[in-house]
Amino acid sequence: MSSWIPFLSKSKGFNPDKFEKDLKYISSSILSNEKALVRYKRVKSQYKTNLLYYTIGIYLSYFAYVYISNEYSFKNLLVHELVIILIFPFLIAALYYLIDYFYTSLIVRKEKKLEFLKSKHQEKIDELKESTNFHKTNELLARFSTGEDLQQLEKEAGEVLEKRRKYLQLIHEGESQSEALKKLNLGNGDGKTKALYDSVLNKLLGEDEMDANHRYALICENCFQHNGLAPPGMLPLYVKYICPKCGVLNGEDKPSSENLLLQAPDETNIIEYSHEEKPDVAVATAVPEDTKDDQAESNSLGSI
Repeated sequence: MSSWIPFLSKSKGFNPDKFEKDLKYISSSILSNEKALVRYKRVKSQYKTNLLYYTIGIYLSYFAYVYISNEYSFKNLLVHELVIILIFPFLIAALYYLIDYFYTSLIVRKEKKLEFLKSKHQEKIDELKESTNFHKTNELLARFSTGEDLQQLEKEAGEVLEKRRKYLQLIHEGESQSEALKKLNLGNGDGKTKALYDSVLNKLLGEDEMDANHRYALICENCFQHNGLAPPGMLPLYVKYICPKCGVLNGEDKPSSENLLLQAPDETNIIEYSHEEKPDVAVATAVPEDTKDDQAESNSLGSI
């Protein structure tokens, strides 16, 4: 039995060999008691039937013999003949009752023992299920065999995409982030609920790549040597270090947040302004080549 469930030996405090031995003993006891119970019921019925047939037959035969021997009359009966005729029916009834009582007691005893053995057998089966996590394993097998897990994942993905679409639509319509979350029932709750909301927001908007839990590998740009992990919350592009293998300096200076760059679509003109002097609107427009030539010609004529 343990050969087809080898993982049972890994369960803590579970001995598959002893369990198999106990279960076999209980099963064989149940089988033998069921056979004995059937046999007792059959023998009881046979004995009671045979007792009635034979004893009543004997009684009637003796009754007829006495009646015929006394010239078809009961006037001149002897004492022992009268006693037998009167007492014999009570003896038959008493014997019938004793047989019924004896086999009924055996049957009741076997039924109680059989009920006890079946309860022990069920306890062993429950113990086996608990030790092997039967219900969870059966549930997983059912899910993966029927594709229920794929359907559930597809359903969850659809719900996340729908919430994301509604959230972005509310933001596009001018709603604040908190108001959008409230409308989607994602804004209030205790600590556990907020943690759940954070996970939902991560699915809606994507996780923050600068989160402290995210650490990126430091790969040398020259020899591609792995040099550990960047500090929490930092991109490897802005981590300066010297590769111990090839000696090349890796990393760039992190751009200051006070200098903002606006770049034109053709990447020919760049306007730079400080954080303190923000213009209301900053537009960078590329000047066509013909206009540049005309301006240069007019400037030269003006100088003459």
